[in-house]
Amino acid sequence: MGSKKHIGYFLTVFFIAACSPKRDGIISRTYNAITAKYNILYNGNIAFQQGLDELSDGYQDNFWEQLEIEALQFKETSTQLSQFTNNTIDQRKSENKKLGPFDRAEEKAVKAIQLHSINVDGRERNSQMDEAYLLLGKSRYYTQRFSPAIDAFNYILSTDPKASLRDETKIWRAKANIRMNNEALAIETLSLVLKDPKISNETREKVHTTLAMAFQKAGNTQETIRQLSLATAKLTNSEQSARNLFVLGQMYAAEN
Repeated sequence: MGSKKHIGYFLTVFFIAACSPKRDGIISRTYNAITAKYNILYNGNIAFQQGLDELSDGYQDNFWEQLEIEALQFKETSTQLSQFTNNTIDQRKSENKKLGPFDRAEEKAVKAIQLHSINVDGRERNSQMDEAYLLLGKSRYYTQRFSPAIDAFNYILSTDPKASLRDETKIWRAKANIRMNNEALAIETLSLVLKDPKISNETREKVHTTLAMAFQKAGNTQETIRQLSLATAKLTNSEQSARNLFVLGQMYAAEN
């Protein structure tokens, strides 16, 4: 009995040590990826979807005016935005401010990163960290903290060259740059994504839609129309495609 207890104790200690995020081994990578995905990130994505549902329920288009390509309205002024950008979730908690679903999603993303990131020599070894940082960046985007959102997106692109969500990340980073009036940088980045002949039709549609947002922000009507036309040629996202077509129709009407 004593020897079995010793063996059990040894195996427990060995497993805990092997699963440490400080170790870059197959056991550690598998354990931390599974734990992050099916526990913390699962709940974070639920909170994020709740936030999207609330945005959708509270958003109303005025079809008598030119619609935005992205069905999203930010209510804060630029002054309020700059003040909020420096407010972390911990600071908001200490001020007894209620956290919304995007804040909770950000909390879960941060928790997954803190507990399960395996960064060895500047390379991320946990395959779920691109999911975590993308969730972190998107959550910050919807709470109008665009600069911290870009920081999250950049982490994926700089530490995991084989991340499965690289193109998706570049699209979201471009959207954040557009919101920060850096549409020229967004256009440059997305133009490089389009040069890859292997990207899916879904990605291609998203890129053209985001490029249309950038050119619209830059005041280039003809290029906005061209990008929307290219986006609507794919029709992989029925909701966004319908919106793109309506915006395109409005722009054609304005051009007679």
